[in-house]
Parts: sequence; C-alpha cells; structure tokens
Amino acid sequence: MEIVATFVPAPGKDPREELASPPAGATTVEVRADLLERESDLDALVSACPVPVVLTLRSAAEGGRGPDDPAARRRFVERAAASRAALVDLEGDRDRECLGTVVAPERAIVSKHLSAVAPAELEEEVRALLSTPARLVKVVVQARTLDDSLAVLRLGQAMDRGPRAARRAIVFASGEAGRATRLLGPLLAAPVAFASWGEGREAAPGQYPPAEFAHLTGHLQGRPRRVFAVLGNPVGGSLSPRMHAAAFRALSLPDLFVPIEVGTQEELDALLAPLGESCLDGVGLTAGGFAVTMPWKEGAARRCALLAPRAQRARAANTVLPRPGRLVGDCTDIDGISRALLDAGV
Repeated sequence: MEIVATFVPAPGKDPREELASPPAGATTVEVRADLLERESDLDALVSACPVPVVLTLRSAAEGGRGPDDPAARRRFVERAAASRAALVDLEGDRDRECLGTVVAPERAIVSKHLSAVAPAELEEEVRALLSTPARLVKVVVQARTLDDSLAVLRLGQAMDRGPRAARRAIVFASGEAGRATRLLGPLLAAPVAFASWGEGREAAPGQYPPAEFAHLTGHLQGRPRRVFAVLGNPVGGSLSPRMHAAAFRALSLPDLFVPIEVGTQEELDALLAPLGESCLDGVGLTAGGFAVTMPWKEGAARRCALLAPRAQRARAANTVLPRPGRLVGDCTDIDGISRALLDAGV
C-alpha cells in the first residue's frame, strides 16, 4: 500500500532534520506549508526528504492555516511548482486555474475538503474533480455521523473497479467518526492512504501512523472478505483492531477489524442486524461480527435474540455475531475479571 505521511513540524526543531527521517512505512511525505512556523525554502525541504514529497497549502476555508487569498495562493503554487516536489496539492475551489498553467497535470493533486455533504453531492464532487486532467483527486468529508462514513464507503465500493494503478480518486472521512474509512478506503478504491507523522503528530483527527496502517491492513491485498468492528463512543483508543489484525495475519484470514464510533441507539441498531442486514452489508461490505464497548453493551444485549446465560445475567453483551434472521450475544468481560481473581488466588 502506498502511504503518504503528513508532516507536522515539532516546535523548535529544524523541519529539514525531521524530514530527513520519515516514519517507517511512509512511501511519500506531504509537507503542509500552512503548518510551518515561517515561510521556508521549499526546495530545501524537498531535497532533505529521501522519499517523494507532496507540497500543500491548506486554506483556512478548508480547515488549514493557509491563506484564502488567490494572489497569495498563486505565489505559493508557483514556488511549489519550481521546486523538485513530486506533486503539488491544488484546492479545487481556489487553485484550479493553476492546473496546466503553473503546475503540469501529472504533478497535481486536485483536492476538496467538505464540512458536510449528502451522498449524491459527494459523488458529484468526486466526478467533477475526476473530469480534470490531474494525476490524483482527493475529497475529504468531515464525518460527524455514521451516515457520513457510510456515504464515503458506498462511493468507495462503486469506484472499486479497474486496475489499481490506474485509479485516481482518494476519498475518505476525517474525524473520529471517520476512522474506519481511512482503513477501508485504500483497500477498496483509493490508490494511496494518508497517515500521520506519528503518535501525537496528527494533522487531522482520526489519522493513523504509517506503522499502524501496516499492522492493521498489511495482511490484505484488496477489499476484505469480512469486516469486523468495535463499537463504542469514544472508540479510537481501542486495542481491539490491533489484536484482531494480529490474529487475522497469523491465521491467514483476509478479514479486517475497524473501530466505529456510534453516537446514537439508531446507529447501533443499523450496525447490529442479522446476517446480511447490517448497514455495512448495505454498502457492499460483509459484516462478520462486533465487539461492543461502553456505552452500548446494554443496548447490544437488547438487540440479541439469543444471549449466553452469563450475558443474560449481566444484561450486557460485548460480543455480537450476526446469524441468519437473528443476533447472538455473549459477555466475555466476565472471563477477564474471574480469571484475574483466580490467578490471584481469590
């Protein structure tokens, strides 16, 4: 998988020194010029990095710290085009006139960051950018609900065709609610994944470091056979995806485990459904099963037609499996507590 690590400078450190050692697993580095403490020699930054570089000036209008003023943006694009950067990010709403005039199409990413969008509008935005001759197009949606992420995944499924090397569209959702799309997007349709520089160096919420991408998805060559998920709120810090990915890799299972932030009972109900009826199945992904964490364990138990006796006594389920026409639930939390007490001689 091609992974672009977005460079977020550390205060007081020389960016060139940091760029000289990209994080393990990164095949490309994105330098966000709007995050730099001061205007820098772009060519010096590019030359310091041993892997290809994308130069980006994210505008304030699209969630960055860069200018919205067309003249200021054009000056940056001209400097970026004159550098040895492999690619230059052009915002579709502000820099498109630079495509083909200042920056050659084969060196351009045309991007758009949306605060909210309806599913039909999302597809229109992507197709509009694909009508340009840019090498790549990138559309990022700020995910606030499960529906936002499902819209992205539905579009990813629709675009999962043809040789991967010929694909041009990168579509994912940012924010904690969009974490699953960052993992699934590159497995479905996107030619590259966008990652953070490292733990605590995220350019946007929901980003994974390159090494974590490799750990969670490195055993897969394309779309997963089944998708499992941990459901909760918050859920981004869960270790379940890492543990299950290790098991999938060890057992040669082409499955994926993702975190999904659930904000309402309605979202939980849409996910916890009998075999083939989950909202994940509705966007072309086969739901294999769910781990459930707080605050949804009681709600998960109520969704299950068949509960293990201990889950009935606890009135909570942390493990839910979809079966034809029904859900089966258990509560393995009890094992963790009772085994620890037994090991301690209690």
